[in-house]
Amino acid sequence: MTAMLLDTSALIGLIERRSAAVRAVLARATVDPVVSVVTIGELAHGVAAAPTARQRTARRRTYELATQLPVLPLDGVEVADCYGFVSSSRRAGWADRWLVASAVVHDLELVTEDAGMSSLRDDIRWTDRWPAPSITVCPAVTG
Repeated sequence: MTAMLLDTSALIGLIERRSAAVRAVLARATVDPVVSVVTIGELAHGVAAAPTARQRTARRRTYELATQLPVLPLDGVEVADCYGFVSSSRRAGWADRWLVASAVVHDLELVTEDAGMSSLRDDIRWTDRWPAPSITVCPAVTG
């Protein structure tokens, strides 16, 4: 089974920029992708912080589409313990560390457009209890 967790950058790439790279990765999924409650929070912040009405409208659309996907909560002590382990690396912000911890605990492939996620994975000494997650970095296309 190929289950995927989409991070904020992948969702924005998919919805706002119609990223062919993210679509190609999602074509491999055998079940519906999920998003984390952390990503929903980041998208909600993006709506609230949008500097213009036009940007707020676009961000609200992304938020609304994202909330139609299954939302993975930050559930249980195991995810919190893994977050503590992943936090041994300071290469990523708190939100990315929660996403990686959720991917590890729930055995999900993390899909992102953030190239820094690979260095986060490479920076940590993974263990039998906390194996390195599968992280797919799609090239971000801006323009």
